[in-house]
Amino acid sequence: MEDKLFRIYKIRSSEITSNIEFRDTSFQQEIWSPSILRPYPAGFFRIKFFIWYIFKIFKIFKSDSYHVYLIRSEKKVIHHTFVFPAFFRFPFMNKEDLQIGDVWTDPLFRGKGIARIGIINVLCSFSNNDKVFWYIVEDTNKPSVKVAEKIGFELVGYGKRFSRLGSSLLGFYDFI
Repeated sequence: MEDKLFRIYKIRSSEITSNIEFRDTSFQQEIWSPSILRPYPAGFFRIKFFIWYIFKIFKIFKSDSYHVYLIRSEKKVIHHTFVFPAFFRFPFMNKEDLQIGDVWTDPLFRGKGIARIGIINVLCSFSNNDKVFWYIVEDTNKPSVKVAEKIGFELVGYGKRFSRLGSSLLGFYDFI
């Protein structure tokens, strides 16, 4: 397993108090959660959705809060932010904590603040519950670091990804 350094950030959802609305009305926002009839978002199949669906079904996640925030432009997904409950990959998280991961924006839409808006709107959707959110990013991913810090995530440490039983699939992130 590569020896990459990761920044580990943390924020409480109650610290973000208002959604950000898009000025461009061609963007549609959706919070998707899997169900038996919808194991992946409409029109946006990726194998990772099926894998995380299995985690939900077999209760590998420690809570039922797995979902994905999607932004579409003309029905095409241009951004997603995954919200993961605690599970074996993040041993430092408490049972009710959530982790924002797999944040992606279509290259044609990067640099427009879409990732920031997506993450803020995810945090706002939990502001009444005062959840702790974690954000883990490669130290060299400067755009993602900038987004986390601009939103107000606090850098709480650095970590690495460790293998388990010789497998990176079973690997986990932890502080160093």
